[in-house]
Amino acid sequence: MSRCPPEVWDRIFDVATYVPYTLVPEIFEKASFIGAPYNDEYHPALRATRATKYNLVCVCKHWWYLATPYLYRTIYIDSPRSLLSLSNTLRSYAEGGGVMAHASRLGLWAQRLDVSIELAGHPNNLTYYPDDLADHLAEIIKYLPNLTIISIAFPSSLIYGPMPPTVPHSLRGCASLRVLDCEGSFSLPLQDLEELLMNSPHLRILNCHHLRWANGLLPSSTLSSLSTLGLREAVPGIDHTGETCSQETHVRVNEVIVHVTGRHLDQWSDFVQRYSRCLTSIQLRYDGNPELELDGYLDIYLDMIKQSCPSIRRLTIFLPSFEWLRVDIDGSSFPAIEYLGLRAAERHLPSYGHRRFIILFHRIATLKTQIPTLSVVQLVDHVNVEQVCEYYSDPSVRPHVDRVLNGMLRVQDHEGNPLSERLAATASTW
Repeated sequence: MSRCPPEVWDRIFDVATYVPYTLVPEIFEKASFIGAPYNDEYHPALRATRATKYNLVCVCKHWWYLATPYLYRTIYIDSPRSLLSLSNTLRSYAEGGGVMAHASRLGLWAQRLDVSIELAGHPNNLTYYPDDLADHLAEIIKYLPNLTIISIAFPSSLIYGPMPPTVPHSLRGCASLRVLDCEGSFSLPLQDLEELLMNSPHLRILNCHHLRWANGLLPSSTLSSLSTLGLREAVPGIDHTGETCSQETHVRVNEVIVHVTGRHLDQWSDFVQRYSRCLTSIQLRYDGNPELELDGYLDIYLDMIKQSCPSIRRLTIFLPSFEWLRVDIDGSSFPAIEYLGLRAAERHLPSYGHRRFIILFHRIATLKTQIPTLSVVQLVDHVNVEQVCEYYSDPSVRPHVDRVLNGMLRVQDHEGNPLSERLAATASTW
């Protein structure tokens, strides 16, 4: 084994540390899930492979040199202590003072940075201040000029109000940025965000807390390359200090992720009407506010889409529970879509959980009769797929599921495969 050429070791390390859909271009296939849904599925794998990479570089000096590019290719930070440690390491090597002599700048290998600070287990002993964390993060980004993917989330207990300006200033140096997810518990100052976007000409996916525009017009010079836009809120363009567009210009956005908050509906209506010609996919995410009357607001958003987006072909809805999927008798609230994606946040079903799926598949069957163009329904969350497989053995659930599966509608699991195949495999184990 010691005589294996470096190319063989390189391939071995690549396979050992590979996590699907976490680098460009694979991540573009998961653009619809940017934010919490994507992080919930792929952050555990990124944490797990971090330990694998640490073990590889600790074997010997030869492996350190071979495996270090994989150690830094994807960087995952989950505590203030690791943030500080990485900042010190990158600075040391950049200044020529690293432990390994003649090692190049470690940050040049980094393609992805995830900062997901978790305080579980040590919140009471935290001695870091928000500005300190932001300064360390800004310094880290400064040493990672080749980043293509950045995801940042701080708990609200650490960051109050906008992120300090050091972070957006350092992000401007990432000219290759393709994906930016900063929707977390903080928001970038609007003017800083706009200046950052103007310096990110290759950005494809943006997910942020809020964005500002006037008369429904996005600043074209900041978002001309964007294809997927996720926003928690749209902010009125009053007293706009950044760029504004006086006329409609070319914007490539074809997919929008809208959080159902009930706020700034006029802004969303203006936006949807302005870009209806290019919007083919819209996702509605319930933001978890228990005081929000989701049923009524969901109808308002659906009606806005139906009235303003004649080109819409794909609609995805994230709900607290599948029971929230309301279907009018005449199906009037839904646009003429071809694809419907569904996700329920509910993880621990009650004792009457089987009723959830009786209702779900009954309403899917109803939708098919009301929307002739509908051809595909997908359960986009693997947990929901596992729940269906579990309850498929219930005699009261199975007929409703089979009725849909045996009809003219294609029902897919989270991987895009026929749900019937997965259920058949489950039934074979009974």
